Amino acid sequence: MKFLFFLFLTLISFSSMTEEDSSKSKPVNSSKELKLESDELDKIRRQRFEPRISNKYYRGEHLIYDCRDDHFACVNTESWARCEDLRDFDKSERRRKLRCAPLKIFKTQKECFEEQYKQIHNQKIKIICINKKNL
Repeated sequence: MKFLFFLFLTLISFSSMTEEDSSKSKPVNSSKELKLESDELDKIRRQRFEPRISNKYYRGEHLIYDCRDDHFACVNTESWARCEDLRDFDKSERRRKLRCAPLKIFKTQKECFEEQYKQIHNQKIKIICINKKNL
């Protein structure tokens, strides 16, 4: 009986030693965990300060014209970059109608909204959506 008790104590102490050793060998915060935490914080900040205005865009101080859906939008930096990439791709593919047109970057969202309002009420033909090299 004493032998079983001794064996039981030995196993318990051994298991606690291996748990301590394994916790020492693992870093508390790996770089992947820190990156995930940082990404989550960025997502929360974006949702708070740059609310989603459509399935494509977040609100911001960059004025673009969406040629596919025929509307102006004040979008964030990420959406602006995506618009530029779409336009560059369409030009490289020699498409006649471009999908997006980045127009102007403003200091504040309010300035962008004011210009967007002016542009909405300006009924000019949208030549910014035409690839001039493909005419």
